[in-house]
Amino acid sequence: MAEFFESIFPLGALTILVTILYICWSVCKFVFVEVKDYLLRPPPLSKEETEEICLEASEFVHSKHRPWDLDDTFAEYLWITNELYGDREYLKGFKKNNL
Repeated sequence: MAEFFESIFPLGALTILVTILYICWSVCKFVFVEVKDYLLRPPPLSKEETEEICLEASEFVHSKHRPWDLDDTFAEYLWITNELYGDREYLKGFKKNNL
């Protein structure tokens, strides 16, 4: 049995080394993304942009045909609003249309 462990030692050591390097890389990447997001926050939205996003989300949720009554439309409204808040390209189109 000892011969078996000695024969797979290089492969086992390589596996452990790769695993440790992967964990270190993942931790460094996570810390970098969190620090970048904290330091480089996008500017806050104006009141008009916020109102347009909320109006667009409510129109989308209420325009869907739902033959059933037990649907959580408020959760869907919050989800769409959150998606539109993060989509700066959507707001660029909004600014072009209002000028």
